[in-house]
Amino acid sequence: MEIRELLDRFDLVEPQEDGSYMVRCPAHDDGRPSLHITDKGDSILLYCFAGCSIDSILTALGLEACDLYIDEGKTPHSTVTGITVAQLAGAKGFSLYDLEEYGFADTTYQGSPAIRISYLDERGKEAFYRFRIALEGDRFRNLPGTSVCAYGQQWLPAARESHELVLVEGETDAVTCFIHRIPCIGLPGASTGRCLSNLDLQGIETIYAVKEPDSGGSQFAASVDQALSDSGWNGNLRIISLSGASDLNELYLQNPDEFESALDACKEASRSCSDRLQLLIPGAITGADLLDQEFPEPDWVIPEILPEGLALLAGKPKVGKSFLCMNLAVAVSLGDPFLGDIAVEPGRVVYLALEDNHVRLRDRLAKILNGRHPPENLYLVTDCPRLDKGGHERIENVLKSKPPVRILIIDTLGKIRHSKQTTRSVYDLDYRNLEGLQGLAMEYGVCILLVHHLRKQTSDDPLELVSGSTAITGCSDTAMILRRSNASLDATLHVTGRDVIQRDLALRFDAQTCTWINAGTPEFAGLSPERQRIIQLFKHENRVMGPTEIAELLAMDPANTKSLMSKMVNSGQLNRPEHGKYEISSLMN
Repeated sequence: MEIRELLDRFDLVEPQEDGSYMVRCPAHDDGRPSLHITDKGDSILLYCFAGCSIDSILTALGLEACDLYIDEGKTPHSTVTGITVAQLAGAKGFSLYDLEEYGFADTTYQGSPAIRISYLDERGKEAFYRFRIALEGDRFRNLPGTSVCAYGQQWLPAARESHELVLVEGETDAVTCFIHRIPCIGLPGASTGRCLSNLDLQGIETIYAVKEPDSGGSQFAASVDQALSDSGWNGNLRIISLSGASDLNELYLQNPDEFESALDACKEASRSCSDRLQLLIPGAITGADLLDQEFPEPDWVIPEILPEGLALLAGKPKVGKSFLCMNLAVAVSLGDPFLGDIAVEPGRVVYLALEDNHVRLRDRLAKILNGRHPPENLYLVTDCPRLDKGGHERIENVLKSKPPVRILIIDTLGKIRHSKQTTRSVYDLDYRNLEGLQGLAMEYGVCILLVHHLRKQTSDDPLELVSGSTAITGCSDTAMILRRSNASLDATLHVTGRDVIQRDLALRFDAQTCTWINAGTPEFAGLSPERQRIIQLFKHENRVMGPTEIAELLAMDPANTKSLMSKMVNSGQLNRPEHGKYEISSLMN
């Protein structure tokens, strides 16, 4: 049987980065992927992280080992590095006695040093054991055919007496609680909540499940909630979301003397698990969890204008888009100011100038450099396959390179968009073109700037001018619209996006150096005369004012003035510090 035939037997298959797969184990299916499948060409390796034996898995599948060429002696990442109890104690901040007291003993596994961890039932009799073979990475081995259970059951009487129990994933977090005399149960895996079904939890009113800040943490919380619900336990399950520590042992190591106080604080901040919706929808996160997480600030290629992600630069033909792109490429590759006065961090730039040739690019670059040293971090390309003909893979290979690319410019979208397919709607085609590029931009933390065209129609909304369907602007994280009249060297750059404050920049083109620069009065770029008069009045008065006063001073209609000032707030030209009062935005100063 080939690997594909085997995978077709599962309704949930999650490909892994190393080419292996995670699926739901048919031998103990609890609705979550825990069976690891690796295709070795001449054999297929199966390993259940919940401890199911190969025989039980094959029986559930209706197969025999000869059908799959199973290698039963291996598990994923099977390199055994070896570890001793003393080494583990030192890494976790315990004494050797602490671990020995709670069932840790030196042994060997496949000829290498290992730790045998004994699981006792409530009466003190060994109910299960497993091996720890390494400090980090692939750490544990279960004996085939054995049934996993909960670690630390000898603490259940104390939990019933105190009416509280802490649930953690793994043994060393549980030991961290034991040495502080805190009743705790450890589960041997994120999806092994079913171990709780055989425990006597009567008298325990509150259970605190420690949700570690990773994908396994969510799986652990869901598994515990499901098991407690199925067992009929009617106490209060509370979820502890750790912040600033990966698990309870790390929380202990940060300040051993204050561990109990820190855990008490975590209990105080815990949330009742009364709504199971988050656990029933894979990947769902509550607003509270979201606020607990820390995310890096977006990487700005051009501060406050162009962040990482998929960006769009649109303008009419011959308006100066390609010159602006080359200005941007030179500024980033050299670390020079963009538009003459915006400081940027230097980095590698790849410019796919797909409508140009080397002669035109050389002439344009020479004029912009104006005698300066040529940028070694700028890479110019004049040919690239369409996205569905190998272009996506080529762009991804570029983004994988080291040192990393800071910005990749594609001039133009029309040169790389998918081959036309009449069976799809225009929206579907546009979305298909951009969704892959946006995914690459977010995966590699880079800015991908697409150059595109505008419609011939006019509109008050600059985004409505972009050629194509709304999928183009909807899929872009940032959009920049470059507009100018045919006879003028002045232009307006409208900037908007998910992480960008909407604004209009006034630009002027220096024909001698082929460079776009700030025009010096960006506050009036593309603004109506009425907006300009309001901004000038605020600058003159230098104070907070209401629409009625503004209308009186400028002899304008009060209702129209109030409506216009609300729009100016949305455009970032005015602020509303309090109800009915306005002031000029810092962007206009």
